[in-house]
Amino acid sequence: MALHLNFYHEVHKKAEREARDPFKIAGLVALVIGIMATMWYFYRMAEVSKLEGQRRSLQSTWASVEPDLKQVEANKEAVLARQKSNKLLIERLQGRFYWAPVLERLVDSTGSNVQLLSVAGDLTEQGDVKSISLSLKGVAAGEQARTAAEAFRKTLQEKFTDAYGSASAVFDANSLEDEAETVNLNGQTLGMAAFRIRVKFAVASPSTSPSPAASPAHKPSPKAASK
Repeated sequence: MALHLNFYHEVHKKAEREARDPFKIAGLVALVIGIMATMWYFYRMAEVSKLEGQRRSLQSTWASVEPDLKQVEANKEAVLARQKSNKLLIERLQGRFYWAPVLERLVDSTGSNVQLLSVAGDLTEQGDVKSISLSLKGVAAGEQARTAAEAFRKTLQEKFTDAYGSASAVFDANSLEDEAETVNLNGQTLGMAAFRIRVKFAVASPSTSPSPAASPAHKPSPKAASK
């Protein structure tokens, strides 16, 4: 049987005791924590430095645009007032009433035996409703001059009713009178009657107002369509 003698057992025991020394272990742990804290500190410093650079960049941008922003704020009220004025102008333009189709309708209604001496028009607005009044002065010729003037009045009422939905055409009081003069029309000598007719109609809303692109004067009547 072999005999082994360990003359360093005391040294080994001392080394083992030192390896298990709590103060030494605590020191190692503290060293590791210190290293990690230092790394975290430098990481955060890098992040802060990056954010600081972004802040300086934003401050520089703000310094360049701030004068323009102040100028815009100073002109804000003027711009809003101008926008409001432009809006009102556009609304007025979109809601305007066109007189040209009315005159076209009037010309279409006037036969060769009728001569208009004067035409006056008046428009009044109440909200979205426009009331139009035409005052016509003229003479009509025919074998029965008063009958010719009455036929002209009926034609006016029919054509303006077709165009605007509802219209009235009436003689002014005591305005239909026979004239002493006669006229030669198509080889015939015809009597004449003077008249004053007032035509009234209303347009319910701006959207129903006639426009040059879609004039009521060009709308065919039901009788013409049936033909």
